[in-house]
Amino acid sequence: MYAIKNLISVIRLTTSVYLLALSTLILSGCEGSGKYRGKWKATAVNGAKYEITFNAKSFTVNDSTANPEAHDYTQYSYTYDNGITTYGIALANGRKYLLRFPNKDEAGVAIMMTEGGALMYTLSRNKFITNDDMYKLK
Repeated sequence: MYAIKNLISVIRLTTSVYLLALSTLILSGCEGSGKYRGKWKATAVNGAKYEITFNAKSFTVNDSTANPEAHDYTQYSYTYDNGITTYGIALANGRKYLLRFPNKDEAGVAIMMTEGGALMYTLSRNKFITNDDMYKLK
């Protein structure tokens, strides 16, 4: 009888530990990836230049007048296909964007687009580049 009670206690404890670990994993999965966290030089489709800084749960867009625009977000998706990595982020206001790394050998360049695929920004860690420049980097 004592052995059965002991076994039940161990099972409950093990289940609790697994649930805690799973909860932690799920909650941490909502934060932005380390691959895109940090500062980026962004060139909009119209040629305007911005600096975008991604943190774990928010990002800031600064234009040349230094008027920062902050957005809270969560990462909701991740895909990897033929060397192309894409992260989906959802803003607190419901808008969704994709961050795509089109060249597996060059993690310092990316594009940010609408969920429908319309290009918004070309991103680079080092300099302002256009979409045409990105594909010349290969």
